[in-house]
Amino acid sequence: MNRLLQLLDGRRVAIVGNAPEHEDRSAEIESAEVVVRFNHFYNYDSGNVGKRVDILLQTFTSTWQDAATAGKAHVDVVRAQRPAIFVVKHPNYYLSSVHAMYGKALRIDNLARLFEPWWRFTTGTAALCYLAQSLVNAEVKVYGFAQKREADWDAYIAGDGHWYQSVAEEERAAQKAAIEKLESLKIVRPAEGSAPNAIPRAIVIPVKANSEGAPGKNRALLGLCIDKLKPLGYPIHVVGDDYDLLNKVQNDCITTALPAIDAYADVTESLRNWQVKTGFCGDVALVQCTSPRLKAEWVDECFNAMGQATIAATATELGFKPTAIYREENNVFVPASQALPAASVARQRLPKCVRITGAVEAFHTDALALESFWSAGVMEPVMIPAEDALDVDTAAQLEEVVG
Repeated sequence: MNRLLQLLDGRRVAIVGNAPEHEDRSAEIESAEVVVRFNHFYNYDSGNVGKRVDILLQTFTSTWQDAATAGKAHVDVVRAQRPAIFVVKHPNYYLSSVHAMYGKALRIDNLARLFEPWWRFTTGTAALCYLAQSLVNAEVKVYGFAQKREADWDAYIAGDGHWYQSVAEEERAAQKAAIEKLESLKIVRPAEGSAPNAIPRAIVIPVKANSEGAPGKNRALLGLCIDKLKPLGYPIHVVGDDYDLLNKVQNDCITTALPAIDAYADVTESLRNWQVKTGFCGDVALVQCTSPRLKAEWVDECFNAMGQATIAATATELGFKPTAIYREENNVFVPASQALPAASVARQRLPKCVRITGAVEAFHTDALALESFWSAGVMEPVMIPAEDALDVDTAAQLEEVVG
């Protein structure tokens, strides 16, 4: 399962395409638990398709950009209702400029890879085909796809949808088959959580048997970390290859033993192995027990910040110009970021930059399908005081903390 399916699982869903509805279906649509729309839902003002937007499945093409700039993409509706937005096609078109349109407090999940087998079709049909293949526990009613009005479909293909003329016949058949499959679904188990957007949450603390810099730091600091987190009430998973340590804490948390972990392994790989073993699907707060000044409230703050971004993380302000960072490349040093201006540019003209502290990082398990969970999308910082940002990485730091 993934985040999109979790939002639909066990619920009554209205999927509203952009074709005209020639009768007022608003009451039926509004009675659904979840209302799904597409792109700039240009039949919205007809008065026949309701007003709610809970999930928006979108492709950020130049057509959408032009419509948004011209005030014809219902950006005001999206800003007001803050639906969950998922990218369906052309993931490379999803740029930070989209957030300039929609505003800061709007999360966008790039799950376009899920829809790739149907990218040759329109956004709506690609989404229908994916959901027909993947959604199993829901009650679905589909509107706005000209199901019984071939004239409307033909007019669309001849006009706005002329890019799809070469696959129109294939698409129409796939579209109708998907709708039939979706509308045949039944709810066989209740939705998880009490709210339509409820997503399971868990805390995961990774521990490695071989830690560079300060051997034994996990064993010295893990117990304190668990004690701080218990009052939050979330399941606490400790995962890694320090089997003695896992045995020691198994009465205080859920432990998952992994094969030996390389000292320099990306933690994403360990978390991916943990997910395979546990089957957990939902929001994860990755907590490092090597952050001894951790405050439990940072976990909730990161979870809540995920309403604005696919990743949230504790961070502090930089105490130096970000352009002062150079990296070694082929025996020489070059600017660490090509996106930043030259180091000579005045600090006041530089974009705001923050430093990730490593204490808490929150994301959905969908991110574990990527090489690094940091690739899942934009990040929302949860700012913490610099004096609390210690991440124990040396024997001297460990000695300072544990005495």
